Amino acid sequence: MNVIQDSAIDVSLFELSTGTPFGIRHCEDEHFDRLLTTFRDPNQGLDYALRLWGYDVTAVSVPSCQKCLDLLRNHGPGRVVLGPVNMGGLEYYPNAAMLHRMDHYLALDYHSDREIICTDSEGLSGLQVTREHLENWINVDGIPEAQQRFTLRWIRYQRAWDIAEILAASLRRATGHLQEAEVCGQGAEAVRSCLRYLSQHSGFQWRLPFLYDLEYLYQRKCLFQVLLTKLQNKGLLASEQTDPLRRTVEEQQSLLNTVYRELRWGAEFNETPLLRFAELEQTLTASAARCAGLLPEQGGTPLSAGHNF
Repeated sequence: MNVIQDSAIDVSLFELSTGTPFGIRHCEDEHFDRLLTTFRDPNQGLDYALRLWGYDVTAVSVPSCQKCLDLLRNHGPGRVVLGPVNMGGLEYYPNAAMLHRMDHYLALDYHSDREIICTDSEGLSGLQVTREHLENWINVDGIPEAQQRFTLRWIRYQRAWDIAEILAASLRRATGHLQEAEVCGQGAEAVRSCLRYLSQHSGFQWRLPFLYDLEYLYQRKCLFQVLLTKLQNKGLLASEQTDPLRRTVEEQQSLLNTVYRELRWGAEFNETPLLRFAELEQTLTASAARCAGLLPEQGGTPLSAGHNF
């Protein structure tokens, strides 16, 4: 969003349209930092969403930071997106050591080796840095989404967007991710697998990263509520169609709150709420598929000018 700078785009809806908030995957490693992560790669969702919103995307991946910055220099002035990178390497964060292995994106505007403007969505705007700074800061260590490569994206406006088409496409993509997660043995089963994995390890190893995963999962459920509200407000779905989905998500949110609160205050881990959460994830998947089937047929032609709200 720091690159395309289109104030008409709803940031929460843009995130929804990536499809990334929907579906759950369980990963096991010694860091315990992707216990309940997103089913699909946010990196792929970003390209999909940009095209959905009418932007042309050119992504180039290279094996080293030096080659990445060479590409950036050759491009000349103009913002580009760099990422995903390891947030823990960004030393302008006071708590950088706590952010290791978290994927992140930056907007960079390369004027010269001594003048590169860095914009970070976490509240940093217009930081002037040198190429040397970036070479020291930027790495992809421990970021599986990066696949050990440094990716730059050039984004250009191509066509206007239609909000109804974006909302419908977002629900279809969300439903697809939920269904694919179940088919792949993730989704509800990811939660059950996670519980089995946690039972095999001491709580002090996983409690802190698991709390982060629970908080992020809660936020993703909030985004589902946002999508339902927008679909209803736009007249694409009626309240009697969205209400069952909304009640399911609300119960999931309540269960996550219970687990988070108990772990946060040092209580013994109780897996019962998350077992119920897993059951509801299957219910959610089926209900989302029914709602997606009620949407208007896909289609429509791009608008010639302006945005259709």
